[in-house]
Amino acid sequence: MANTPKAIAPWGGKDPFFGTNPIAFAGPTNSKRSVSYRFILIQGCPWKIMHAKKVNTEIPEGWALDSSGKPTTDPDQALKGSMLPIGEAKGSALALMVEILAATFSGGRPSNEASSFLDPDGDPPGVGQFLMFIDPGKDNGSFYKRLEKLLIDIEEIEGVRLPGNRRLEVINESSKLGIKIPDYL
Repeated sequence: MANTPKAIAPWGGKDPFFGTNPIAFAGPTNSKRSVSYRFILIQGCPWKIMHAKKVNTEIPEGWALDSSGKPTTDPDQALKGSMLPIGEAKGSALALMVEILAATFSGGRPSNEASSFLDPDGDPPGVGQFLMFIDPGKDNGSFYKRLEKLLIDIEEIEGVRLPGNRRLEVINESSKLGIKIPDYL
């Protein structure tokens, strides 16, 4: 996990304070099946908001606040305001957890003090990261068996797929068909 420059208003606030603070996780297996995913702690995605601004379309409701703290679907106003956390107050609490581990614990700059990644002038953001590794082989291999069963049980639920599988499908499709790049790029 890592903290990033401020983008999210704490739940109930209007001004950006926390970063999008990505969290990544991977659970290894002894088979081709595995689980890995990463997510940011905001509704939507900053790049999708920038794209919406470029192509002059609205963003979905519930993604952002304008600079006065009112909900907005205008991407320009969203970029001047604040993103909303996933899961409302729980997402805000997750963002705080990332700040504590990735910035405070690691010695990085907290999100509210970090400069923007998009600003070429000024100091580097100086944000932090927190990594934790656990050796799953320390339990004589039973971890792999239990995880494999868990993943199979989840995959057998109709309409459900494992986190990260959509990304793998997109990568495979893009490898075959190519990637469409917007004209403005």
